[in-house]
Amino acid sequence: VIRIAGSELDMAESLGKEYVVDFHEKRKTKNIKLLTMRPDSKRLEGKVFTDDTAYLREIRIRPKGKVRLKSNIILWDNYIALYSLKDKVIFGTLIESDDMSIMLGTWFDVIWEHSKKSLKK
Repeated sequence: VIRIAGSELDMAESLGKEYVVDFHEKRKTKNIKLLTMRPDSKRLEGKVFTDDTAYLREIRIRPKGKVRLKSNIILWDNYIALYSLKDKVIFGTLIESDDMSIMLGTWFDVIWEHSKKSLKK
């Protein structure tokens, strides 16, 4: 399972829609589930972005006002990717740590439980 907290729209705008499509296609091929918390329900057009069942994706909208994220987080295995795409300035870091992965995974899971389920488009 990969867990992402952040905006897919920002990722596509900064890194290119093709990058995001490739990410979802590879993840689907490897049968890796995605849990993603987003700021709102806006989505890119196309099956790869809207067919949550086929692309093994569950989306939730994080609680407004209670959770403020100014950057993005990707969690998988014992890795944490922290990155920012603000104003098309891309920077980030990758951390490999069992302890931090457990801590931030727990953080993600608590917010996940308080987030709204996204309606399929």
